[in-house]
Amino acid sequence: MRSYKNIFNELLKCNKCGYCQEVCPTYRVVKEEPAVARGRVRLLRAALEDRFSFEKNPEMQGYLESCLSCKACVENCPSNVQVTKAVQWGKEELWRHHGVSAFVKLLYKNSFSKEGNFAVGARLINFYQQKGLRKLSQKLLLKVKALKELEEIVPEVPSKNFWQLLEQREPSNTPKKHKVIYYIGCGTKYFYPNVGLSLVKVLEKNNCEVIVPKLDCCGVPHLSVGFGEETKRLAMENLQKLYKIDADVIVTDCGTCGDKLKKYVEMFEEESNLYSIAAQVGEKVIDAMEFLVNTLGLENINKSDKRVTYHDPCHSVRGLKVKDAPRKLLQNAANYVEMKSASSCCGGAGIYGVKNKETSRAILAGKMKEFKDSGADVLCTSCPSCAIQLNLGLKLNKLQGKVMHPFELLAE
Repeated sequence: MRSYKNIFNELLKCNKCGYCQEVCPTYRVVKEEPAVARGRVRLLRAALEDRFSFEKNPEMQGYLESCLSCKACVENCPSNVQVTKAVQWGKEELWRHHGVSAFVKLLYKNSFSKEGNFAVGARLINFYQQKGLRKLSQKLLLKVKALKELEEIVPEVPSKNFWQLLEQREPSNTPKKHKVIYYIGCGTKYFYPNVGLSLVKVLEKNNCEVIVPKLDCCGVPHLSVGFGEETKRLAMENLQKLYKIDADVIVTDCGTCGDKLKKYVEMFEEESNLYSIAAQVGEKVIDAMEFLVNTLGLENINKSDKRVTYHDPCHSVRGLKVKDAPRKLLQNAANYVEMKSASSCCGGAGIYGVKNKETSRAILAGKMKEFKDSGADVLCTSCPSCAIQLNLGLKLNKLQGKVMHPFELLAE
């Protein structure tokens, strides 16, 4: 847990200028001061000065949990206030004071933290979706409101996960010049396994030996509910495994995972052995699209006639600073058009759309208008959580189009 002193010093940097209002996606919808970075900073400062209480003021929880952690405010702040880190500290304080529901504990500690359980859950969802249970539940009127909302959000789960697809592929026989670890995220493994397989194929066809170790969740979902200690435990497990594998780089298909892996070092004291390990591992982490463009120089692509645009995931564009690489890939692979406000948040952020449905969907509606105005047929993004949200947006707004990862387009 970050110290009270460090957080307080960070909050003192805020000069109340209001530049965060211009870019905050939640403020644009809610129009309330506590729903913008400046307001959240004031709430946290009041709590540290004992003028406000995590225990006695329940509205604190709502305003902190309404933060998307998109980092737009940090990028736009002239005082460089690390608002997302301060809000994360606040969420951990909420966890400490109030705990979480049994459902959240089950979902995060027993599902996201344990790949075997996550895999079982994915198979159960697939069974429900494909074996007629959905239609049966509709006929028997067993669908409760929560189930309806989850069904809207959860994508169709493929019958085969990434590991099963990987076993069935035919490895490329091209000469190997690079040794690459592929850290595949939970969402890709079970919701979008074809994205992972597409990346492996593209890497192998471009002279890479690809190692895909079985690793734990990066821990970001746990941070979103203030479960920081579990994130640290997962980080320790992943770091020990990654450190032992000899490879040139560690590539990720998801900006959220990549940003977290690169910044594991912030979770440990400088004197500790894990700090050194995290620093060395972090140095090797690179977004796969940047690796394809900057290292492999992937340019000779059969161009599709699809009209494509791109949505920047928050952790990718503002965390990893990945902006040009996806556009270069897509310009070579298809007819690329830039979407207005491509880097603005889509309102996804994991289960944010479940906990903050109205705000999430209002933000999403704006993103869908921009996609429609672009005239594109395909909406590309490089984050499974964004893909889930954007697919929901197409459905809710009855828009023609398809959501794809750039790797899927390259594999085609």
